[in-house]
Amino acid sequence: MQHQMRSFVKKCAPLLGRNLQKTKMLGCQHDVLLSGTVQQRLNNPHLKLLPAHPLQAPLLGCLKPVVLQQGPARNLLKILRTFPMALFTSGIVLTKVQANRIMSHKTSSLVVKETAQAIWTQSGLAMRSVKGGVAPRKRGTAETAKPRLTPEKVEVVAATLEHWGKVNKNDIRAAMKNLTNILCEKIQDCVKSERRQQLTQQALL
Repeated sequence: MQHQMRSFVKKCAPLLGRNLQKTKMLGCQHDVLLSGTVQQRLNNPHLKLLPAHPLQAPLLGCLKPVVLQQGPARNLLKILRTFPMALFTSGIVLTKVQANRIMSHKTSSLVVKETAQAIWTQSGLAMRSVKGGVAPRKRGTAETAKPRLTPEKVEVVAATLEHWGKVNKNDIRAAMKNLTNILCEKIQDCVKSERRQQLTQQALL
């Protein structure tokens, strides 16, 4: 699949310009979900993303615009039909299953947590902190600061929450204000889950 995705990037890069050429393959990561047809997508300079299933599937949106620099839309559609395995945008990939799972949640906090795990994975979140500092209770110890969550990806989490709120007509203002705390809770959940998995593996040895 990695080989297919690299071929996908190589074929799409001339159509989407330099931003796509700089894209890194990050596995099961994702961006903002939007609905619409491919034609609507190509006509909107404020969105960028490639649909898994042209003309029908939800499209993945983005915070920064990408402008098609060359190549007619029909060529892009042909490429997309050849590679229908994932939604794709600037370094963030989301499968249709992940997208549906995120959008199916009933509470804003679960949307934030599910989105964060899709972007960083459980093990990745366990090795990070929201702002890159040391936890207050561990200050003064040998504990070193963990890498911070990438701000641009945190913006993607916020944008996904905003889109979920619009689609489901839910008030997400409280969750937006509490976004840092929700992400902290998710990180702690991931740390605990990773520890449990390690203990389980050790018990099996």
